[in-house]
Amino acid sequence: MQSAPGHLASAVLSALGQANWDFYNSALAIPCRLAADIDCSGSVDGVDLGILLSRWGPVP
Repeated sequence: MQSAPGHLASAVLSALGQANWDFYNSALAIPCRLAADIDCSGSVDGVDLGILLSRWGPVP
């Protein structure tokens, strides 16, 4: 496993613990049906647009 300079990925992953692995694995096992459904609510709506715009960044 490759690590970013100054970070040991295997140590970080080991420190997470089984409870966190179970949480993340179950979250990743539920794919969104639509790529535009950012919050995975089942529909593309204003919440998804708000998330998209907030991640876009400030206008220069």
